[in-house]
Parts: sequence; C-alpha cells; structure tokens
Amino acid sequence: MSNASGLKQDESEAKSDHDGCAAFEESAHTNAASVADPLVPPLDANTRRDAIIDASPASTLLCDRDYIVWEANAKFLDDFCLTKDDVIGHPIAAAIGKKIFERRKPSIDQALSGESTRLLEWQTDRSGARFILDISHVPLRDRNGEIVGTIISAIKASEQQELKQRLSMYREVLRQTTDRVGVIGTDYRYRFCNDANAAYHQRRPEDIIGCHLGDMIGWDLFEKHGQEKYDRCFAGESLEFDLDLTKEGQAPEIVNVRMYPYREGEDEITGAVVTIRDITGSALMAKEMRRRAREDALTGVYNRYALQERLEELLANASQKGECAALLTIDLDNFKVVNDLAGHAAGDALLCQIGEMLKAFKVSHGAMVARLGGDEFALVVSCLGECGAKEIGRQIVSNIQTMRFDWGGSVFTVDASVGIAFLDGKNIGANPVAPGDLMKWADQACLLAKETGGGRTLVFEPGNREMAARQAHVGNLKVLQQALDENAFCLFTMPIEAIDGSARVYHEVLLRVAGQDGQMLPPAPLIVAAERHGLMPKIDRWVICNVLQRLRAAPEDLRLSVNLSGQSVGDPAFKDLLLEKLGQYPNLASRLSFEITETATVRSMATAQALIRALRNRGCGVILDDFGAGLSSFAYLRQFEIDCLKIDGSIIGDVASDEVQRTIVAGIVAVANKLGIEVTAEFVEDRETMDILRELDVTFAQGYFVGKPVEWIVPGIT
Repeated sequence: MSNASGLKQDESEAKSDHDGCAAFEESAHTNAASVADPLVPPLDANTRRDAIIDASPASTLLCDRDYIVWEANAKFLDDFCLTKDDVIGHPIAAAIGKKIFERRKPSIDQALSGESTRLLEWQTDRSGARFILDISHVPLRDRNGEIVGTIISAIKASEQQELKQRLSMYREVLRQTTDRVGVIGTDYRYRFCNDANAAYHQRRPEDIIGCHLGDMIGWDLFEKHGQEKYDRCFAGESLEFDLDLTKEGQAPEIVNVRMYPYREGEDEITGAVVTIRDITGSALMAKEMRRRAREDALTGVYNRYALQERLEELLANASQKGECAALLTIDLDNFKVVNDLAGHAAGDALLCQIGEMLKAFKVSHGAMVARLGGDEFALVVSCLGECGAKEIGRQIVSNIQTMRFDWGGSVFTVDASVGIAFLDGKNIGANPVAPGDLMKWADQACLLAKETGGGRTLVFEPGNREMAARQAHVGNLKVLQQALDENAFCLFTMPIEAIDGSARVYHEVLLRVAGQDGQMLPPAPLIVAAERHGLMPKIDRWVICNVLQRLRAAPEDLRLSVNLSGQSVGDPAFKDLLLEKLGQYPNLASRLSFEITETATVRSMATAQALIRALRNRGCGVILDDFGAGLSSFAYLRQFEIDCLKIDGSIIGDVASDEVQRTIVAGIVAVANKLGIEVTAEFVEDRETMDILRELDVTFAQGYFVGKPVEWIVPGIT
C-alpha cells in the first residue's frame, strides 16, 4: 500500500484488519440475519461503521506504521478544513502539520509499540479562545493481533473536564517546581504548601497546613524580616527581595523571595502567595564578580574603581555632615630598578609586600587601601585632620625606606613620595569638589614631592607657586593631547640666511599650538610637558607627515630643516617610520635637513649614529642643534657625520659685548672649518651681532634680525 490508489482498492480489506473494524463487521452480519423489520434498510457493515465514525464528536485519524493516513473522519476534516483526497494516502505530518506531528510522534510511536497513550494540549480555536484538547493514541491490530497502525483521536474537553485538567496541570506544576510555594493567611498561618516547601522543612505538605509562619522559619527571622513584609503584602503591595539565611558554621544559603497579595471573593485580600527560590549559586557568583571588579588582582587591595566609589561616599558625608577626610597617593621611587635588575616577578612580589604593609593602616586608622596601577597606591582616611594625614604620610615613607626586599639573594630598597589632598567638610558647600578633583590634587602634590627629591610628603596647596606650575604643566599636557587628537597643530617657518655672501636661504620648521583665544601658546612649556610625558615621538610623526605633504606642493627652491626630539632619535620604531616616509618621496630628501640636539646624540649614541647615516644616504642634511648648551665636546663632531652645527643662543646672545664668548665662537668655527662643517648662529637680534659673526666666519644666521617665524600656508593644504 504505497500509494493512494492502492489504499482505496484494498480499503475494505484494510479496514477490516483491526479490532475496532472487525467488531463493526461482526455486528453488521448479526443484525442483517436477525432483523426482519422491512423499514430498516439493509445497510452493509462498512456503511454502518463509517456512519458511526463520522458521527463521533472526536476528531479521528487512522495511520499505518509508516505514518501514512488510512482514514479520517468528518470531524477531523472539518476541524482542519480538508477533504479526504487531501488526507488519505498522505503522510500524517501533511495532515496535522509538521510541528504538531513532531510533538506527538513519541506518543504515536508508543502506541505502535503496543501501549495506548493519552496527552493533554492547549489549543486555540478559530475565534482565538483557548481550550484543552484530550488526545489518545490506540494500537490498531489485524486479525492475527499484529499492530499495523494506530488510531488517533482528539476531543475538546468539556467545561468540567477542562476545569479538572487545569487543576491537574496546576497541581503538577506546583509539584514539580523546585521553587518553594506557599499561601499564608492574614493570621500568618499556612493555607497551602507545595512539595518543595514541605521537603525544605522536612515535613509533608498536609503537616504544614495551619502552622504559624514563625514556627516554621523561626521567630527571630519572622519578627526581624517576615512580619513587616507580610503586613505590607496584606495591604496590597507586591514585594521582591533577596534574603541571606546563612547560619554560622553552615553552608551559605541565599534566597529570592516574591510576595503577592492573595485575593478571594470580591477582591478581598485574605493572604499572601509566597515563592522562594534558592539563588545561592548565582548570588555567590555575583558577589565574587563584584569583589573582583573592585579588587586589584595582584595585591588584593582595592582598585581605582572602588577608590572612586569611596571618594564619592566621603564627599557626600562631608557635604551633609561636615566631616573631614584625606586622600594620600603613594608613588614608589626607584621601583624601576627592581624590575630592571631582578625582573617583573620580583617587582610584583615587592608590590604585594608594600600592599600588605599598607593594610596595617586599615587596622590602625580605618583606612581604605587601593592600588591605582603600576607602582602607585592610595589611602583614604575619613574623619582625619591635616596634621593626622601628614603623620600617616610620614609613617608610610619611613616604613618603605626601612623595608628590605630580598629576591634571589639580592636585597633591594626603594623610597616613596606621598601627596595628600585634604577634604575639609566645613568649606565644601562653598567650593564643590568631585572625586576627580581630590585625585588630581593628591597626584600633583605627589609628583612635586617626587620631582623635588622624593622620599617626602607634600600636602596640596592651591596657592603654592610650585603647585600652580604643576597645574599649568598638566594643562599644557591636555592641550597637546587635544591637538594630537584633533589634528590641531600649526606649522611655522623661520628663515636662516647665509652671511658668507653666498645668498643661500633655508627655513626651520617650528611647531605651534593655538590657545582658546586663537593666540599661539609659548612653545617652551609645551615642549617640556611633551618630553616629560613621552609625547614627542607622536608629535614628531605628525610633523614629518605634514611637512612632506606640504613640501610636495611648495616651490621647488624651498629647503627646510626639521627638528627631531631626543625621544624620537632614540626610538628605533620612529627611525623606521621616518625612513619609510622619505622612501615614499625620494625627490624631497635633498630639500630636507634634520636638526638633532647634542644631548640626544650623546644619550643614544648608537641609535643616533645609525639614524644620521641613514638620513645622509638618502640625501638629507643633518644639523647638530644647540651646540655649546651642555658639556660640549669637539670629539663628538668627529663621531657624527653632520653637515652643519648650530651654536646655541646662550652663547651668541652676548657675543657683541663679551670677548670670551667671541673667542668660544671663533674656536667652534675653526674646528668646524677643519672638519668641513658649516656653522649657524642662533638668536641674532641686531646688526652689530651679525657683523661680528661675519668677521668670525660663521656661515648662517638665524634670529629676529634675519626674520621672525611666520605661519606656513600652502594653497590647497590646511
């Protein structure tokens, strides 16, 4: 029976092969032989059987072991809006839908194995109403008792049956749930208790009904947490809260409690429905994650995030209660020596040792200890005056100075600088303070303590000149970082003229930054801030990229000199970038010279020599800048292949009035001429100085007498 026509041809035989059909057939033969009333039509067995099946209120299907439909009654066809041709000979999945078939297939298979099954399903009728469908699966056997298929019938439950089924479902849900469920009357006694709740109390549900809540959970817990919350629920409020039920010496137990008013009759509240869920695992995990989020992984003290929270609390207390507090930041001096000589594992061990030492102030002063990162720590102490904060700072410095750190047989010592920001709750109303302000003040005091020798404690004082300079320095750093982020630097050029009669001219490229008022800021403090915080390589990269772009569009006779900072000269990565950029514009190399300071070449001798050789190989000029500003040595001139040296302005400034300075310049020129090196003089401010330099055989002059810096504007390039 592999196709529909085959099924129809053998329909009579197939339908008589199962128990139900055989019964219909036997009944038909008996009635045909015994009934003599001529008014009763002589209906055959198949007709009577079909009439009975079609009259059934149950939606019925017959299918074989291959899940192919043999028969479907009128109720089924009407429910699914199908015809027999749509169903007979087709897979059952096509008749009832693939999803429904997959859901019921286990029950069908169970019937095919010989076991009748019954299941209940929620359904939605065409009007959208919800109802319960009672579905049965009965084995279909032939005359020999072999299972050849299954009879599937489904009937909508009656209102009473549906109510019973609903109650059965609810009871089953309550029985199987692991949540503890109970209904507590307004007399605080149990009216209902599910299996999970009873098992928790090691009783049966019927033994708990009528018991007072205080007897079940303990009177202390009832009076401390329970009664007040139940009273709120009885008043119509729904509540949800977590409760730690952990008892001393026992495993942790944390639960989530939900309470809803229980209403009967005309919306009268007669109790509370309570659901209790064990959340111990997730609560402990969340607690551990919060701890990790607030704790420094290396030292076990708090981290910067936790410190920020604590400072916010202190500021709130200071504002509301006028309390005082102090923030101390600790920066280790010479910590890098430990890392360099003994390795980072030793450095980490030292940080842990210092963290343990600082924890002692938690015991003695209630201080909060945090690690800010690297070798920086912080202490927060509330209700402490300025004198007390200074004393703690001195103790920290003393403790670290006397600490001996033994690693691999070597003993190391470090020092510390401490900065203090004091919070006076009495004055906070007039001067609002944020956590970031306290940290900035303490950092500035700490940095100043470090720069002025280290091993000392300083309190931030806004009126202090050195503190003001430190604030200005921080402001300059912000200006530089913003200019880098926003591509907001400006390029100026300053002329350098030959004074030897050759009429040669080139220009030095100068970097400037505009302030908020549009005026150019003094370059010297900006350079100091950039060098102190390692920004010069980034700034030099910006200059190189922009100079090459502009030079491509500039007149072909324009020659430029570009300054390279000592940090860039000592950075192999910068050398690679510079040479890569020059390689992209090989025709521009002969129009460029690079100025390198004398101190940079001495500090990074090998790297500077490699950079100079590479620049000269590409046709660039090399100028030794600020010659004479430091401990100059003519021996350096023989070690570096340079084209020109630039005498520092501190020497040129007094050359017209100081015979010794003229002698120094004459000596520099004489040595340079012997080596075939040209000489440029800076800070040439008047004609008298220019004339003297010409007499001393200086090659080039630069200064306001020659020309002031002007903004370098190239059409089409901003």
